[in-house]
Amino acid sequence: MLRNVIFGFLITMVIACTTEEFDVPEGSNNSIPEGDIIPLENIRRSVAGVFPQKTVTFDIPDQFVEGYVISNDAGGNFFKELFIQNKPNDPTTGIQVLIDERALHQRFPLGTKVRIRLEGLSLSQQRGVVKLGVLMDNEIVAIPFTAIDDTIFRTTEIAAIKPKEISINEITDELESVFVTLSNIQFEKSVLGPQLKTFAGEKEDRFDGLRPLLECENQSFITLCTSTFSSFSQMSLPDGHGNISGVLTKDFDGLNYVLKINEFTDVQFKNANRCDPVFFECQSGTNSDNETLIFFEDFNEITNPDQLEDAGWFNINTTGDEIKWDDRKIPNVDNRVLDISAKNTGLRPLEAWLVSPAVSIISEEEVVFSTRVRTDNNNGKALRIWITNEWSGNPSTTTWQLLDLEIPVSNRNYVTLKEHIHSNCLEGDIRIGFQYLGYDPVVTSVYEIDEVKFYISNGMVIP
Repeated sequence: MLRNVIFGFLITMVIACTTEEFDVPEGSNNSIPEGDIIPLENIRRSVAGVFPQKTVTFDIPDQFVEGYVISNDAGGNFFKELFIQNKPNDPTTGIQVLIDERALHQRFPLGTKVRIRLEGLSLSQQRGVVKLGVLMDNEIVAIPFTAIDDTIFRTTEIAAIKPKEISINEITDELESVFVTLSNIQFEKSVLGPQLKTFAGEKEDRFDGLRPLLECENQSFITLCTSTFSSFSQMSLPDGHGNISGVLTKDFDGLNYVLKINEFTDVQFKNANRCDPVFFECQSGTNSDNETLIFFEDFNEITNPDQLEDAGWFNINTTGDEIKWDDRKIPNVDNRVLDISAKNTGLRPLEAWLVSPAVSIISEEEVVFSTRVRTDNNNGKALRIWITNEWSGNPSTTTWQLLDLEIPVSNRNYVTLKEHIHSNCLEGDIRIGFQYLGYDPVVTSVYEIDEVKFYISNGMVIP
């Protein structure tokens, strides 16, 4: 087999510096072989660190890696795979082990410390997940059933797994394949009404049900991924908010972070109240065909973001970085837009505001705000649109009201969003604020805005 020279040198140094002798536990279900124990974080770093290799194949006899089992396939949400992490408490890294056997929880219960013989196995990062198994046609596939007994050894230690408590904006690539708890979290309201959705039992669910979760404190999103073959796929999602624990991993395409639970009891929403944001509310009138345009910007003349200031816009990064909303020409179309993404920025968070010029609303007047919004490579809602008549010159010190608009999270075409604003609700000089709040690499969605306009609907009758 091929051998990576740099990785071999790293392993040699690890063996020389960190290997400890210990007694083989008695009473395990198979004989525990002795050898050199390579730290789990070291083998992961070889394919997912600063200088990652595409694939590492192990060919040195009597080398092993150890870890604690954090996945449980009894509920059917995991299939022919074990996720293991380096410590039962406060883990720092983990990997996925592919095994050609069902009902792995019977052989390797949750919390079991396992020792895996590395010789003959390969490690690679595929679709964003570090996988250990057998290399076949440049893909990591499952360890054959006939090789399990000579490859994976169950020790007598079964530890209580304590989830690592994090918030969504603390997720890093190093925590992929780690058992975590997210606190003060709830399902996004779109999946809760008017009829509660199931975990993965809707007609549109193919293989997996994907349900957005909203973190109350910072309004960040992550997706719960549930197999349609799980025993709890038909159960209704719980309302309220609370804690949820699961394995942090990636979706099928390897683009977005998702959480996978072992059992439905891993969702502990004990607070019946929700933490939905308070939206701007204004009693709307009846539509009229007579419209008077009072502001329009399609950004077609903006070929440099510095031109926005001359046009009365404020383009502000509130987290101390230079990345802001930028102009972009749509390929093959005579159209320009403003867009932004946190992808590959390393920023946690990237918070950037685009604030419109002032539009005056006088007494007994109703103005309609509208804009077109598009998203791409969406892995969480990173855009919010606010309104104010108390602009301070700084988004952080301005009193804003959140508009209840259906920001797109998957539609690749432009969506037109509208809000009616009557002087009874808000008058004077009003501004719209487009807030982008992303966290690389968790929420890095691309958002584009175009055709921002305000118009008066003449002849509207306010009840």
